Parts: sequence; C-alpha cells; structure tokens
Amino acid sequence: MRDKIFGAAALLAVLFSNALCEEWRLFTNFRALRDIAYAQGSLWGASGGGLVELTPDSVFNCRTTLDGLGGVGVRCLAVDADDGIWLAFDNRLVQRFQPGQGLTYTIYTLAQEAGISSINRIVAGAGDIFLATNRGIARLKYNAGSDRWIWLEEYRRFGSAVNPEARDLFLQDDSLLWAATNAGVVVGSLHNPNLVDGGSWRLWTTSDRLPANDVKALTLFNNKIYAATTGGVARLDADNVWRVFDYQTIISRLYTRNGRLLSVSAIGMRIWSSDGVPQIFDRRGLTSLTTDGAGRIYGGLTVSYQCRGGVGAFQDSAWRDFVPDGASSNLILAFAFAPNGEIVMAGGREPGEYGLTGWDGNQWRRWTLPEYQGLPFWFQPRALTFDLDGGLWVGSFMGGLARLNPDSSIDYYNHSQETGARLIGYGSSQPEIDRVLTPSVAVDLNGNVWTVNRGAANGRVLVCIPRDFIQDPQPDKEWIYFHRSLFGNYPHFDLIAIDAGNRKWIASTDPSSIAGRGVYVLDDRGTLNDPADDIVKGPIAGLNSPQLLSLAYDPDGYIWGGSIDGAYYVNAKALDLSNAQFSSVYWLRDIGINTIAIDPAGNKWFGSDFGITILASDLFTALRRITADPPDRLPDPKVLSIAIDPKTGWAYIGTNNGTAALRTAYRDFGQRIQALEIEPNPFNPNTGLLLFKGSSLAGGAEASIFTPDGRLVRRLSHFQAALGWDGNTDNGQPSADGIYLILTHNSSGQTSRGKIALIRR
Repeated sequence: MRDKIFGAAALLAVLFSNALCEEWRLFTNFRALRDIAYAQGSLWGASGGGLVELTPDSVFNCRTTLDGLGGVGVRCLAVDADDGIWLAFDNRLVQRFQPGQGLTYTIYTLAQEAGISSINRIVAGAGDIFLATNRGIARLKYNAGSDRWIWLEEYRRFGSAVNPEARDLFLQDDSLLWAATNAGVVVGSLHNPNLVDGGSWRLWTTSDRLPANDVKALTLFNNKIYAATTGGVARLDADNVWRVFDYQTIISRLYTRNGRLLSVSAIGMRIWSSDGVPQIFDRRGLTSLTTDGAGRIYGGLTVSYQCRGGVGAFQDSAWRDFVPDGASSNLILAFAFAPNGEIVMAGGREPGEYGLTGWDGNQWRRWTLPEYQGLPFWFQPRALTFDLDGGLWVGSFMGGLARLNPDSSIDYYNHSQETGARLIGYGSSQPEIDRVLTPSVAVDLNGNVWTVNRGAANGRVLVCIPRDFIQDPQPDKEWIYFHRSLFGNYPHFDLIAIDAGNRKWIASTDPSSIAGRGVYVLDDRGTLNDPADDIVKGPIAGLNSPQLLSLAYDPDGYIWGGSIDGAYYVNAKALDLSNAQFSSVYWLRDIGINTIAIDPAGNKWFGSDFGITILASDLFTALRRITADPPDRLPDPKVLSIAIDPKTGWAYIGTNNGTAALRTAYRDFGQRIQALEIEPNPFNPNTGLLLFKGSSLAGGAEASIFTPDGRLVRRLSHFQAALGWDGNTDNGQPSADGIYLILTHNSSGQTSRGKIALIRR
C-alpha cells in the first residue's frame, strides 16, 4: 500500500504539471439557433452550443469556449457599425467578436450583478450598447482613453413600472430608445442626461389602447412603431394612439428589412404589406430572421420533433435548410464505444434532441426525430451498451428498449403487440402502460442483455434478453423475467451493473421512501431458466441513503454506488455476500455522485454537481479535480456521465450544458509489447504530439528517444509517453529536425524499436 500511495503522489504531481497543456475537445449542440444576424458575407447564429457561422460557400464554423468564448450558450447577438458581433451569453457575460480577428472585448459586469439573471436582447448604437434584461435595460459605454467598454448605468424605472423584464429593444435614429417589456412599451430620449429617473420615460399600457401589457417585440416600419403583444400586433399612429390590426397570432419577433415588415410566430414567418395584410409562410421552428446584402431572408431554426434546426434560407416562397453537424444535444446521459472506434452518445432535453449521435473522429451520424420515428426517439434515451454480437442497445425513459443492429436496422421492444409485448409501462391506465421505462442496460459475461423495467405494472422489474434471442429474434423465443417480490417487493429500479462473477446488481434513483428500497444482488448461478437455485441478497447494508444516482462495476473487484450523499463501495469478490456492506469514501462525503467510471489504470472517476474527482486505485489518494474553471474546460460543473475509451484514452464527460473530451494517459496497451506503433511519422511538434499506439507501451512500458549516434534526447515515463511526446528534450528545449530512434521497454524485459522523422515546418 505504501508504494501505491507514493506512486499515486508522483502521478498527482505529473497530472498537475500537465494540466496547462492538456488536449480538450468540446461537443455541443449548434443546431438550435436562438438569434441570427448577417455580417461580412456570413450568417452568424447564437446557439446553445456557441457561436455559429455559415459562410457564403455553405460551410459551418462553430466557436466555443475552446476558442475563447465566455460561455457555451449564446443567448442573443447584434452587429455594430464596424461589423463587430456582440454576444450575450446565458451566464450574462458580454463579448465582442470581430470576424477575421477574434474576440476584442469581454464585459463581466452583468454576470457579477446578482439581480440580473438573463439578457434577452442586445442592440448596438454609436458608442453605446444596450441590453434588455430581466429587470430593465443595461447600458454600456465605450471609453476611448482606456480602450474598453464600461458599465455606464442601468434603467429600472419606467414611469409607474419598476424592474420590468425587457424583451426587445429598438434604437431610433440613435436618439430614442424603445423597449418592449412585460409592463408595456417604453421610450426614452438618449439626450436626456437622467434616464435613471423613471419620470424620463414614456410608458404605454392597455390604458393607451395597447392590446396587452405583455409586449414581445418592437420595430419601426414606415415611420411608425409596431408592437407585438400577447393580445395582438398594434401600431402607434401619429395621434399617439395604438391601433390593433392583428388579433390572431402571438408574434415573438418583429423586423424591418428592405422596406418590408417581417414577423416570427409559432407557425412561421409573415411578411406584412403597408395595409396590414400579411403573407404567411409556414416554417415550424423559426426563432429569428435576418437578411443579407442582397435582401435575401434567412431564419434561425430551433430543434423540435418537426425541425432539425440550423439556418433556413427563404427563396421563391420556399425554405431550404442548412443544418450543422454535431452532438444531438447538450445533455448527454450515456456513452458507448463501437467496435470500429465510433463514440455513440445518447440523451436530449426535449423532442428533436432525444436520440443518439455517433462520431468516428471525422464524421457525425444522428438518430433523432424527425428521421427516426420509433418510440425511444420520442422520449429520452438514458442508457447504451454494445452486445457481444455488435448490436447497440438503447434504454430510454418511457420509450422502451431498442437495438440498433449491425445492418443498420432497428428493433423496438415495448408494451405493443407488434413488438411482442415483452415490456410494460408503470401503471394501470393505457397512457401509463404505453410508457415503458428501461433506464439502464448491461451485458453479462455470456452475452445476455439485461435491463430494468422500472415500475412494471406486472411486477417484472428485472429482464434478461438471452443471447440466443439476440442472435435469432424469433417471436416464439422467450425472455426471462424476475419479479419484484425477489427484491423486497420494491418496484422502481433504475440502475444495473454486472460483476466478474456474473451477478446482477440493481439499485434505485427514486427519492420516495417506499419499503424495500436499496441495492440488491442477484446470482442466477448460470441457470437462467431455473429460478429455484437463484440467490438474492439485499438491501446491502452500509448506505446512509438508499437513493443512488449511479452504479458501476470496478475490475478491481468492487461495486461502486454513487449516492445523494457520497460514494460507496462494496467488495464484490466474495463468493458469499451475506455479510456484504458498503464503505464510504472520505473525500466525497456529503456530495451527490451523479456518475462513476473506472479507467484502464484502475482510477475511479466520480462526477458530481461540482465537477469530477479522480481517485487512485488505492481508494485513498485523490489524484485530481476537474472543474469548469480554467485550465479545465468543462462546459458546466454539473457532470452527469463519464466514459473512458480504453483504446485511445479519451475521457468523454457529459455535463448539464455540453460534452467535453479530455485526452488522458489511461489506455489499455495490453501486457505484451508486440510492435512499436507511432504516429504521425514524419512528426511536426508545431502541429501536435507524437502518439504511441497499439501495444507500444504494454505492461507499463516507458519510452526513450535517442539521436542516431546514441545520445539520449528524452526519457518518458509510462504516463508521459501515454500522453505523447512534444518534441522537446529532457531540458525542455526543442529538438532539432532529423531522424530519431525510439525504444520502449517494460519491467518484464519486453522492448520495441523504431525511427521517427522530426520535421518542423
């Protein structure tokens, strides 16, 4: 144990020394555009996954926090007179992005104001930036002396309205500032030196014949102000009286473009003529509009069960969609690694996002609505596992179970007769019976697939799909079921893990205090069709709370449970579990553990609402914390899923607001060195690292790099070599161009040799 502790401490030092140069990737959902604008020949979109650019040649460029953005979710944007793009983020940061140059300014003031929870709209004026917030209007001013933007003042009183939410802003002739609020329409003169005084503003409400005080949008068309309210669209005429000309539709955005009045509603776009008669063009999912230099109309699209998101181009009275690649959602709840190296992600917050995304390092695949109509894609998929025959099983919340077959066909299993009625919902009425919950799936050592059927109305809460059915799914082949009476009559199991003895561990995330709640283990003793010899133990003692959020098997011989109050482990190596009891981890006491993963080095990764804690295999040493603060790159501190690819060492981390990937040294190189595999060759240190692949570092091998005449250039520990060589010497100096000899060697005496050409271009 002493050696392990000292070894872990040394590893900890290396981890922190490498933190600043780690390689991160970010996978976010760019498809749902919240706002759109045109600048310097490109279309620019504010999305929940970052800043989106659609170039004139129809190529998407997507920028995230890895590119310096102040957050993942861009809420709205605006273009200033210099074609700079102002961005307001969900976290209330404000930044200016100059196309072709990058970020030029970051304003933190609004994010530091405790009372400001959202920025709904941003408008750029001549030396001023105005922001519509949840409590009024904030004004930023450019200071030429310091070359920075400063918070000038905030307007929170508008006549009798105090702290109203501002939804939209309109700047008229750089002198009048109009705002749509939930208390009415307000206007103030920028020539007034005291706009902080509520008496400096004019407030229009229903008493002025405004159709409703809840105003969504404003614009100026034909020298008249138009307001979209929840009671209809109204126009302010010359006599200062509002006149309603459309009671039918709730409009969310209004624009004046190229002499036309454009509006956005739930059903699409309207183009209004001067007499108030609209042309209606259906476009579900439309959120915003803009026009290019030629007056062509483009729309920002959200994601729904009818719409894939992206950008819609309107031409000849029809829409043509452009959809960026990427993850299907910012909320990824499960990962699985395909035999071909593809990473598959599952999750989603709402229809349209629900489904799967596959990424092989170069191309994306997507299984979502509207293309895929099976029940799991109408509900949230929560679990993934590949079976031993190459099929991908998908467990969902209320959508049943699906298998994506190697031939790309899909089999569905739920309550319906056409799927064999092999599963059932959680209640007695038809809508409840239709809602089949299979939130966890696992494969046992014999290739059988197991799932929990949470709350099954027939009591069959644990289900086994035999491998002979998987290989030949005939209707007359039976599945095997285990009734809740085996498990304290508890009905709501959500989690399953299978240990090295092929025993099935199940647990619940349910917070309700139903008798029998806890962790159970089933040993079917290898006779699935003979329940007489089954052994069931549980609830397993030692948990402060029986409500688990995660469950995982550790190849070191433990079952890990992530509870609402910490991390617990139980020895699963014992043949007799009669006296099994969970023990807690000191480092993680009183922290809810949302997810647990074990990497190939035996380190334990615990995801919580505050990031990740990595515990060494000695169960004592805390190696590292990963957070949303630099130099780490988590898009959100709340971590919901973790998976480490044993072939590449990439750790995939699903957070509440996007997925991050971190390249680690934790790979399964095997125990025997077969050959030296290195790439790229030739190697340019200016463009990346030299990576050791295959079995090059098997058995904990180290690497040494020499010049052709035998002079040692760099010695890399196993951990350092697994991360890759940066082309520097042991003294930290850049190595010269040329040929280098590489030797890997482990403690068993196994070696491999090779050559690399180092060329700095």
